[in-house]
Order: sequence, then C-alpha cells, then structure tokens
Amino acid sequence: MVPTTELQEFLQACGFQRVVRLARAVDTAQLSPALRDAGLRTAWGAAADSLVAIHVGRIAPEKNLELAVRSFRAIQRQRPDARFVWVGDGPAREALARANPDFIFCGVQRGPELARHFASGDLFLFPSRSETFGNVTLEAMASGVATVAFDSGAARASTWPGACMAHWPPPTRISSTRRYDWPRTTQPCARWAMPRARRCCGCARSRSPPTSMPCWRGWPAVETTMPLSPPDRSRPGFVPARWRRTARLRARDRGWCVRANRWGARGAVRRYFAVVSRLGDGVFWYALMGALVIFDGMAGLAASLHLAITGVVALTLYKRLKRWTRRPRPFAADGRIQYQVAPLDEFSFPSGHTLHAVAFTVVALAYYPWLAALLIPFTASVAVSRVVLGLHYPSDVLAATGIGSLLAGVSLGAGALLL
Repeated sequence: MVPTTELQEFLQACGFQRVVRLARAVDTAQLSPALRDAGLRTAWGAAADSLVAIHVGRIAPEKNLELAVRSFRAIQRQRPDARFVWVGDGPAREALARANPDFIFCGVQRGPELARHFASGDLFLFPSRSETFGNVTLEAMASGVATVAFDSGAARASTWPGACMAHWPPPTRISSTRRYDWPRTTQPCARWAMPRARRCCGCARSRSPPTSMPCWRGWPAVETTMPLSPPDRSRPGFVPARWRRTARLRARDRGWCVRANRWGARGAVRRYFAVVSRLGDGVFWYALMGALVIFDGMAGLAASLHLAITGVVALTLYKRLKRWTRRPRPFAADGRIQYQVAPLDEFSFPSGHTLHAVAFTVVALAYYPWLAALLIPFTASVAVSRVVLGLHYPSDVLAATGIGSLLAGVSLGAGALLL
C-alpha cells in the first residue's frame, strides 16, 4: 500500500505488482473555519488584522523546521506584526524556543482544541519533505487556512495549487537560494474563496480554483529527490530506464543507511561512534598537528602547516559543494533514520568529516608513514560513523573519500613543486 497516486504509478512502472493506494480523509464537521477564535488570537498577541502563521506537528529536525523559521522571518520583514504559533511537541522544541523567543508554543492539542487552533491561524507552513500522508494539510485546508507546502509527495496528492494552497516548486538542480518575495497582501489569503476551495474530505472534492487569489512569487529554491512522476504525462506509467536505475541506486543507498543506523542504535556502538565523530570535528587533527610540532621540531611544523593549508582548502571546497548540491540529511528524508548526534549543518553531500580525515591522513602519511597504524583505523571509523549516526548516506562518504584523496594528491604534488 502507498499513500499517493504519484508513488503508485512510479512503483508500477518499475515493475511492482498489486500496488494499492490508501487514501485519507478528515472530518469537516469537526474542522471548520467557523471555529476561528478571536480570544485565542488575542492570547497570541495577534490583532484582528494580524497575520498568524501556524505549524502543527512533531517539532523535530527531520521536519525541516529551519525552512519554516527562515520563511517566517521573511514574512516578518513584510509584516512586522506577524506571529508564529507552534502546535505540538518534540525533541527540537526547547532549542527552537531558545533561539526564537518570540515564537508561541501551545504544546500538543487534540480534538476541539486542535480544531480551534487550526481555524485561528491564517497561513499553515508545512516544510516537511518526509511525510507519508500529510494529514495536517487536509486539516489546515478544512479549517480554511491557506497552506504552503512542497509540490511533491503527500502534499501534491491532497492539494491543488491556487485553490487552497501555494506550492514550493522543487527544482532538480540547485545553484543558490532565491530571494523570498512574500506579498504584503498575505493576511487575507486564508479567507479567500473558501466556498470554492476544496473542503478536503477523501476523494469528494472540487478541482475548480477560485476566480481571485493572491499571487505568490519567488519561492525559495529547495533540494528535491528524483521526480517520481514520469516526464511525459501523455504516456501514463512511462519512466525512463535511467530513472529506474537511479531509483534502485537511491533505494540501496538509503537501505544501507537504515541498516547501519539501526545497528548504531545499540548503546556501546552509539557511544563509540559519537566519540569518534566528536574527535573528527577537528580535535584529533589539531592534537596531531600540535604533537608533530612538539616531537619533531621544524620538520613537524612544516608537516603541520601542510595539513593546515590542506584543511582550509578542504573546508572551502566542502562548503561550496554543500551549498550547490543541498542534499537533505538522511534523518530529514527518511523517518526510519534517527540522528544519534547533532549535525553541524543542514545538508548531507559530501561528508565533511570523511573528506577532511582522508585528506589529512594521506598528507600525514606522506611525512610519517609509521602513523598508518593510528590514522587509517581512525579515518575508517570516522567514515563509518557518518552513516551509523544517521548523518550521511554511504554515497556521501564514498564521494568524500574520493574528493579527499584527490585533494591530498594535488596538495602533495603542489608541495613537491614548490620545494
């Protein structure tokens, strides 16, 4: 069983049999715009004409909450009176509240209280890229709240652009994040054309968009996975062979990551790789450079300077690659994968720890081959830790190994020419 027609058609095109779509619905008798509560909005510090953005769901890193925060800050630049209300709880709530003291956290709400909170908002921000059904989009629209979500997966299956929501288009290649361009007329967006927008309830819905709607332009560029629907929509079920091969490779990549992450959930394994990860942040390499200077004088200083220069180049290259590729972390793309230590940034490709470890090891062994017994096992542990801790895919680690080796080779060659 699959949650969307999009995924159903893709799997059928890949040769899977008996793929059945399991639809979802919400009770529109319990969720209604009529439940909008002026008193609740007043408690949030919102006036009648203020814009209230709302997020409902688990407050966790895999929900891509950073994008919701950045989007709201862009709204605030247009509407300083805007408020951001968070309904739900989760491991990221405390850090989010600490970093954003102006946000309003209402905790977990259920039943009539949840419906009241939904209806009292104006704009539902839903940045998650890993939803199975995305029932909250149906609940938001049934409550008359304009919804902003990715144009893929569960959100695409249950929404119609313009009629009740705005889609974030997921481009296939990212060069940079485009400027946000939120209109000043965002406030009334949740109230326009509710009679003609779909009161989403299972399969019984109208596909007619309203005659008048706000125009939202310049959505931020975001990373996306391989398109699931075929490019030639005139030929349903057609998926190019290269897409099928890519899908299989991605599935294997993610499968290995899931298995490694489950193994890493064991206490002793998790603690070992967490320590290795912390040392790989730089502590181990800084200590190595210092030890070389102390025990080998000027020769050690020359080696340490070579390592430091290689590290600066590696850091610059790694940051540029991450900004260009913008591949989400495994735990952000797959709910089965849990991160065991906090990530240093949002994106996955390539593995910076592995890239630096490989480059440092190759350069250091060129000066001190006898360090192989220490450096090779440590570098291997760093590489494995990235997958085990749920922070990188195996392909991220393999690519970083290749990039680090190439960088070290260029660095050694350049050093030989200069000397």
